[in-house]
Amino acid sequence: MSVVEFALDPGAQQRVQVHLPSEQSASVTILLNRSILGSLASDEQAAGKDFPLPDNSVLNVRIVNGQPQVSRAGYPLSPIDAATANVVDLSPAALAQERNKKLGGCLIAWLVLNLAVIGGLTLLYFLATIGAMATGASPLAFLLFSLLGVVGLVGISLIFFWKKIGFYLTVAYVVLGLLLSIPFGLLDVRSFIPLVTIVFLYVYLNRGGVWEKMR
Repeated sequence: MSVVEFALDPGAQQRVQVHLPSEQSASVTILLNRSILGSLASDEQAAGKDFPLPDNSVLNVRIVNGQPQVSRAGYPLSPIDAATANVVDLSPAALAQERNKKLGGCLIAWLVLNLAVIGGLTLLYFLATIGAMATGASPLAFLLFSLLGVVGLVGISLIFFWKKIGFYLTVAYVVLGLLLSIPFGLLDVRSFIPLVTIVFLYVYLNRGGVWEKMR
C-alpha cells in the first residue's frame, strides 16, 4: 500500500494523496490533506472521476497503467517530487486514527461547551431557588430546573467516559426541560435549540463511528 502525493498549490501547502491498494481490484482512495475525499472503484479507475473541492473547483483523478493522474480544472498536477513521485506508506488504520483524532477534538469541544452552559444555568437556578425561598415566593420552577440541570451535567460527564447512558441522560435532560417549560409558560423558539443540538450530536456520533465504541 502506498500514497502518491500531488501539490494542489505552488507552495504545496494543500496536497492531494492517492492511496493505491496492493490489490488491483480494490478501490483507490483519494485524500485532501490526509482527509478522505472519495474513492475510485476498480471499474472507474481508467475513465477517472471528478471530486468537488472546498473552493468549488473540480479535481479529476484516474489511474493509467497503475499510476495516478490528477488534474484540477483541466490542468494536470505534479507529484510533490516531479522526478520521482513522493510515495509514502499510509495504512488504513493510520487514516482511521487521524480521522478519529479530528472527530474526538470536535466532540470534546462540544462537551466542554455544554458543561459550561448547563453548569452556569444550573447554578443560576439554584441561586434563584434560594432567592425565592427567602422572599416567600414559590421556588418550585427554579428547583425543578436546577435538579434537571444536575441530570444534564451527569449525562454530559458520562459521555466523556464513552458511556451510552450519558447520552440517554442528556436526552432526558433536553426532553424534560421542554416538558417543564410548558406548564411554567417558558416555552419559546429558544427552547428547541437543545433538542436540535442533541439530534446533531446523535448523527455526529454515528457518522464518526463513535457510537459503536461507546459502552
